[in-house]
Amino acid sequence: MPTLMLTTKCPNSCDWCFAKSIMQDYQSKSISEIKWEDFLSVVEFFKQSGKKNIILLGGEPTLHSKFMDILTYLNKENFTVSVATNGITDRSLIDKVAASNFQSLRFGLNSTSYFHYDQATQKKVDYFLSTIRMPILLSYTISEKDINDPKPEPILDRAYLIMRYSLSSHIQFQIAVPSSSNKCFIPFSRYREVFSLLNKWNTILKRNNITSGLDCHSFPKCALPPDDKLKNPLYFKCANFMIDIGPNLDVWPCFPLSDHKVNLADFKNLAQIQEHFKTKLSNSLVYDKSCSKCGEKRNCDGGCFGFSKTRNELAKQK
Repeated sequence: MPTLMLTTKCPNSCDWCFAKSIMQDYQSKSISEIKWEDFLSVVEFFKQSGKKNIILLGGEPTLHSKFMDILTYLNKENFTVSVATNGITDRSLIDKVAASNFQSLRFGLNSTSYFHYDQATQKKVDYFLSTIRMPILLSYTISEKDINDPKPEPILDRAYLIMRYSLSSHIQFQIAVPSSSNKCFIPFSRYREVFSLLNKWNTILKRNNITSGLDCHSFPKCALPPDDKLKNPLYFKCANFMIDIGPNLDVWPCFPLSDHKVNLADFKNLAQIQEHFKTKLSNSLVYDKSCSKCGEKRNCDGGCFGFSKTRNELAKQK
């Protein structure tokens, strides 16, 4: 599903944040949020592309000065809207959203840092969770910290939140991926540990009637354990691009590849943008020289281009 970055502001500063570098870049150009007229042009572009669903991102999208106007307009245009938020939002805005009764609106709340917030911040998120009556789905970003200290508490804690606030019985996992300034992303060499951890966590979730999903990531097949039992879909080719649109109408295939920007005005629809990135980025990707000896080469790109790019950048720095 295409995403639109409404703001470059966020009350958090997570070590694993893949959007941090691009937010800092926009802020250095005094771009803090998308202009209203640019938002309208994005909506028209989506309609021309035959798309009536959109994910609103940030930073923290609820910090946009016209956030309620944006929701109202998308509701009027019969869009299905998902807002990716951390829930650290003013009560007055939460009250307005709760009273709006917008159709086809849901929230994805990244709960990764929730149990580490101070009391005041946690209360803000609690108010969001207890007041918003639209569907709320929890997400959790698995970082290298989780595989360094594997334990069940992250899942037990989120099962508690789901039950306490009657949230959607589903957790969407994300795997921390590299960008130019984040930390704690998980290197490919440790992906087998990720699968082992997810299998243990999914056992706990299943006992509590909670399902799980895994955001789009591309893995090398050699990272899969021989006895893998993970039921989530996995991708082995770096071509399933989300398409992210920035506040100045830059477009890139995914945040780890945000330096491969194009401009929205240069394309007629989203399908053209998808094809552009697929052609430009996914024809000759391998992770390293060992891929040339692998019998799976035709079925595997060796993992996501973001990892390959970051590995090469780190090698140049040594």
